[in-house]
Amino acid sequence: MKGIHLMEGVSKRAVITGASTGIGRFLSLELASAGVHVYGVARRGELFLSLAELRPGKITPIEADIRTRSGRDRLREELSDSQVDFLVNGVGTILPIGPVTELSEDMLRDAIETNLIGPWMLTNAVVSRMKCGRIMNISTRSAHQVFPGLSAYCASKHAFRSLTLSQQMELRKSQIRVTSVIPGEVDTDMQKDLRDASPTVFPMARGFQVAKRDGLLISPARCASFLRWVLLETSDDEYQRREWDIYDSSHHRHWLDGKLPPAPSNDVTDRD
Repeated sequence: MKGIHLMEGVSKRAVITGASTGIGRFLSLELASAGVHVYGVARRGELFLSLAELRPGKITPIEADIRTRSGRDRLREELSDSQVDFLVNGVGTILPIGPVTELSEDMLRDAIETNLIGPWMLTNAVVSRMKCGRIMNISTRSAHQVFPGLSAYCASKHAFRSLTLSQQMELRKSQIRVTSVIPGEVDTDMQKDLRDASPTVFPMARGFQVAKRDGLLISPARCASFLRWVLLETSDDEYQRREWDIYDSSHHRHWLDGKLPPAPSNDVTDRD
């Protein structure tokens, strides 16, 4: 595979949303270590200012809520006239969790704005600064299936997957490559939300508790290594030819040192 050539003295630039914690935080560190200048975006700036200290001169933290027009305008101002080479839409929420008939309109709006509208509008704002760039949308198996208690998450992620396919089709003429990645079950705050949910509204909560107890979660650092490899080291055609799944062993030899936990079954409670 022929990947992105990072020339000494010529810095590529990446915008990563959800950069304050979890996958986004560790991917920011990974890309900065690879010589990419990272604009890390998060709603709460106090959570990720230390990122800039860990990679001096390589990470610019930006406090902005991409769900809002003002937040996206702030990001545009921070970017100034800089060219963007990579955009990683990593922000997302698993909430609300509960029966489909008991979710309020405000709950649904928040989920859809976070998981779909925000990334959609941010991408529209950034593509004008991209030339032969790459967009990575963080997906999930919930973009292909439905699970009890996760209707808002599944619906918004199904729509996000459809958006990815439309972006692939329409942005290719601009030499912008788009892909989606299933990062697996990663030990993040989202996993904690799933474990802490009441089994009465989320029957699969016990399965997520068992996964944490038995060490079956992927570390954010290991997931970030996978995402860095996909983003920087695959060819243009390979990059968007398929949706990347961390559990697919066909690519493990390129980036994985050791073994991953087994892929989850459709019924996470099977782990118990």
